[in-house]
Amino acid sequence: MSKQNRPTVQGSNALKEKWGSGLSDGFVPVPITLLNRLGDLKISTAELSVLIALLSFWHEKAMPYALLETICKRCPQSSISAVRKHLGSLETKHLINRVYRKNRSTVYDLKPLVLALNSKPASSLTTPKRVLNLEESSGRDRARSSGRIDSRINNIKNETQAIGDIVKQRYGSRYGNLIAIVLVQSLIISVIS
Repeated sequence: MSKQNRPTVQGSNALKEKWGSGLSDGFVPVPITLLNRLGDLKISTAELSVLIALLSFWHEKAMPYALLETICKRCPQSSISAVRKHLGSLETKHLINRVYRKNRSTVYDLKPLVLALNSKPASSLTTPKRVLNLEESSGRDRARSSGRIDSRINNIKNETQAIGDIVKQRYGSRYGNLIAIVLVQSLIISVIS
């Protein structure tokens, strides 16, 4: 990769003072949210290493592309088969998509990772404070609770549909369906809380 394509530190004297010539090859911007959500997203340290290597190839708006050997050089403790395994795991976790190109390097779509980082983490979803025991409540309470739950379900369904439509328009139906699944899980959790 040529030096002109690498991210550079422009106008940031603090970074230059802190890192000195260590920034001569550029740097990789890594969102703190990614680091904070490693456990929530079930990303291992080896997978994080591979993700950071991929991020180092992501310039402008174009999707990053790299040969396995090149990614492996950025993850020195990993063999090519280990990098391939970690990429497969990240793809299984719906954090990346690989786009294979004949006789060319693979393109890595990181939109799923961006979507995951922008979605609400499972750990922040509210936990049920009490479980409604319908057998112990009176018929009137049961009907009132049932009506509130039905109302909440309808509200969340409408919100889910609206968000799904927005995501489908912006990222295509594949991501819209993925977001809809996440939102339905949120729906279930919010109804029981």
